[in-house]
Amino acid sequence: MVSYDVTALFTKTPIPDTLRIIRELLNNDSTLEDRTSLSVDNIMELLTFCVNNTYFMFQGDIFRQENGAAMGSPVSPLVANLFMEWFEQQALSTYPAPPSFWARYVDDTFVVIQDQQVDAFTTHINNISPSIKFTIEREENGQIAMLDTMINRKEDGTLKVTIYRKPTHTDQYLSMDSHHPLQHKLGVIRTLEHRANTLVSDPEDKIAELEHIRQVLGHSGYKRSHFAIANSNNPPTRNQPDSVPSSRGHVTIPYARVVSEGLRRVLTKQGIQVHFKPRNTLRELLVSPKDKIRKEERCHTVYNIACQSCNATYIGETKRPLGVRSREHKREPSPVALHVRITGHSIPTEQVKIIDQDESWFGRGVREACHIRINKSDLNRDAGRYYLPAVYNSLLSRLTPSGVSGSE
Repeated sequence: MVSYDVTALFTKTPIPDTLRIIRELLNNDSTLEDRTSLSVDNIMELLTFCVNNTYFMFQGDIFRQENGAAMGSPVSPLVANLFMEWFEQQALSTYPAPPSFWARYVDDTFVVIQDQQVDAFTTHINNISPSIKFTIEREENGQIAMLDTMINRKEDGTLKVTIYRKPTHTDQYLSMDSHHPLQHKLGVIRTLEHRANTLVSDPEDKIAELEHIRQVLGHSGYKRSHFAIANSNNPPTRNQPDSVPSSRGHVTIPYARVVSEGLRRVLTKQGIQVHFKPRNTLRELLVSPKDKIRKEERCHTVYNIACQSCNATYIGETKRPLGVRSREHKREPSPVALHVRITGHSIPTEQVKIIDQDESWFGRGVREACHIRINKSDLNRDAGRYYLPAVYNSLLSRLTPSGVSGSE
């Protein structure tokens, strides 16, 4: 038993070859016309545009990715997998003594092959494509790790599968007292038990794995009742109305204990399904994998321009780069430029502050209107693009302008 792993599959996928392979597959698909009105040329033009126009910023400079599929792009897994399907066919059909078993998941492959063929076969697959190279791991003591499983060779030559955990695994899971919805915590139980019931082959190993799950989750505050709820076919529908109208859509809201549950009860009565999203996670607070964008290049912002000589302020919103919008305020008929001409005051638009951000056109308009009402911005000619109902007054009156003078 050996395990092969492709080195950097996405960024090493040869795009020209892959596009040629995909075109051949589309041309040979007799059902394509039944599923889309797009021609093969239309699809290939769109796909070529997607895979050849990936840009990213590094240390202030903008680069265009020329090789491989972009990490994080929705189309990259599909493109890479289609190339690997072609690669497998080539590798297995052109080798005189192919493996007796070959199974691949994305870039990880489990192979059963004769001992004397391992080195030659490894050389063979590493010569199929100049960009695709494999690392190899051989079985030790009759066992080999593959993804989340450990594949063991028994004395009679058959195989059994158990759960594999790396030596650095800490058995730390979402704590029961963490600020997350109950559904997410029950999901931890269901996921771990589903993995055990699905992957573990022998009954005695399955019992041991399930007992291990109960022990490690017990250290994180999970009780026997939580396991009973998670394993129930009809879990309690607390905070849910007795009769739920037909679904009118879905909404995802930030999770705040008690408050979010109350909102869900109200929305569920209206037929709106509610999903919770935890906020202020360690990932959001600590992880910043991308270069920080300069203020003048940031888009989808709500901004504040303040006069240096009086209390006059202007609140605005824009989907364009902030620097472009700021320069426009230097020219009339912008109320900022008019204020400078009439009073002689100084309003350096370069010192504009970002007080909010929202990629949604509607959401950005609501935020702008809220900030205008909070700041009582006297340079604004209206209350904002969005008409803010009077019901917001009592809530916004509790906020002060100093409390919303956002970050840079």
